[in-house]
Amino acid sequence: LVTTGRYVDIDGARVPVGDSGFRLAGGADGSSIRGLAFSEFRLDTPAIELVGTEANTVDNVVIEDNIFGVSSIGRTLGNSVGLSAVHADNLTVSNNVFAISRESGLSLGENVTNASVTANYVGTDSRGRNLSNAVGIELDGAGAGNVIGGDTIEAANLVEFNAIGVRVSDTTGTEVLPTVVRGNAFERNGLGIEVGGSSSEIVVESNTILLGSVLETQVGDGIVITGTASSVTVGSENGLGRNYIGTNSTMDLGLGNQGSGIRISSSGADVQVLNNTIFGNNSGGGDQAGGVTLETAANGTLLDGNDILANDGAGVFATGSAVTAVIQSNAIKSNDGDGVTVQDGATVTIGAAASETDTAVIRSQANTIHSNGGYGIRVRTATETLAAAFADFAGNSI
Repeated sequence: LVTTGRYVDIDGARVPVGDSGFRLAGGADGSSIRGLAFSEFRLDTPAIELVGTEANTVDNVVIEDNIFGVSSIGRTLGNSVGLSAVHADNLTVSNNVFAISRESGLSLGENVTNASVTANYVGTDSRGRNLSNAVGIELDGAGAGNVIGGDTIEAANLVEFNAIGVRVSDTTGTEVLPTVVRGNAFERNGLGIEVGGSSSEIVVESNTILLGSVLETQVGDGIVITGTASSVTVGSENGLGRNYIGTNSTMDLGLGNQGSGIRISSSGADVQVLNNTIFGNNSGGGDQAGGVTLETAANGTLLDGNDILANDGAGVFATGSAVTAVIQSNAIKSNDGDGVTVQDGATVTIGAAASETDTAVIRSQANTIHSNGGYGIRVRTATETLAAAFADFAGNSI
């Protein structure tokens, strides 16, 4: 232990591999850890570890106002994992710095429920330094009720410079249950938010996701939904949960992600992208979508009520025989490529189905597609022949 001013330094270099700085097991309910700076904790050695059991969870722990990966005098020393938790309920993680983690800054694992993660710097600090984590915040097999961010500006996490900002997955083999990622600021990450594995009932709303860049194996996408993730909602039906992807609420220019705003390849059912602004993202050129890419096994995706504007490449790009989607009630405008490109066997309904006869329904489901650099709607294979398994399009304003 070294005390220098406000924080007490905890030096992980002196801790045996496999041990942690603090380990809280069942019976440590109500504990609080504040005012510490953890650094140099190595492989399999989290700085703080909550290790309850299924029969005896660790409850009501507060981890607040600590620094992970940086010493009290600002030396950037890193950790393997900052904070790790399994079998814990009602965990509060607030006003910390998670920096330079070789695995993850914050890892919420099996049967972590009702965690509140607010007002943290993840991959950066109050000085705006690049303190990248491999993964900023990871939920791997976590239980229900976890919220990353919140409903107020004060609750927002700043997630910046990470290879992956937030990852929701299940490498442990335990399905991730209802989780909300709300009201955060993602900037300059290789990938802003990844929802994968067999995750279910995940809500991503009211975030700004900007300036994604090529970093390690990531290409700068804003949001990626992959694996068999199902019942994933990006945005909200009433529009109050609008995400701004590639811009902010004032629609400033020059904030786009280098990859797609949203990339979906999940074979899970019921992936919905509702009432978001997807603006100014850069696909890297060509036909690929700076706006929304549907690929591989994206199955039953609904794009409804989004503003897909001024992206490089297509506004929406659907490719692959396993892809099925409905694209309705969107404004798809001023993209450099086509408004919508459908190719290689993708099955897509754009606007109302051809069988629809109710004029009001046709109008309500119609997309507005105009002022794009290519076609309004293009249907093709890679060799430009009209052989895609394209479904219906009716009622659109093109």
